[in-house]
Amino acid sequence: MGSKLYDPLLQTHRLLLLLFDSQDPTHYDRYLEVINLAEIVAIMGDMKIRTHGQADRILRAGRILPASMPYHTPPGRDDHALWMVHLKPEESASAINHLSGAENVGFGPFIGLISIGQRSAAMPPDMGWAILPPYWKRGYATEAGFCLLHYAIEKLGLMNLVAIPLETNEASIRTAQKLGFGNGGRMRDVEGSERAVFVREGMTWKPKEGMVVDLRGSWVEEEEQCKCARCEAEAKGKK
Repeated sequence: MGSKLYDPLLQTHRLLLLLFDSQDPTHYDRYLEVINLAEIVAIMGDMKIRTHGQADRILRAGRILPASMPYHTPPGRDDHALWMVHLKPEESASAINHLSGAENVGFGPFIGLISIGQRSAAMPPDMGWAILPPYWKRGYATEAGFCLLHYAIEKLGLMNLVAIPLETNEASIRTAQKLGFGNGGRMRDVEGSERAVFVREGMTWKPKEGMVVDLRGSWVEEEEQCKCARCEAEAKGKK
């Protein structure tokens, strides 16, 4: 089973958002394929995540902090606010299935990812999205974004949300603006990449001038010390 904290299925007029299931290897495969596609890496950067174990650690490290959702049960280690974006079946007739393999019954093609994570305790949770290239320029990222934004505010109580695309990722910047995020300034990650920061209207949080943020995840120290069976097995495999 996957997360019990987040709704397993969200939907819009054209899309179905299926919650990531940490017990389903195909979800890891799709996550890895998306973030490692050359076209995605070119605009979002290389996350250097290649294995299921590495995906586990980055997802667990980026879980939303309990302080950001004080009226909910604290996230467990597999409570990832990550959804797999699918077309609804009726939308798939005119779409190309970019990934191999059969689709789940009732779902059209898998077209990307959308998530909320907290990559640093120094800033609010942030929204992120990645749509496969064959489906670009059709408004899917914006449509999925509005759906998740409504869910985050109304169901999770996340009033403070940001978006932090790379400054060179013009498409994601436009999507953030369409979703109602306004210019919140600039910051750098620890690798030196410049980040445009977009904040929701009415938020008081903004990055301080010259702010440098470690975006490896708000739970990164805990995950680096993890001794669970999966992490131990992967550590042994590297020796």
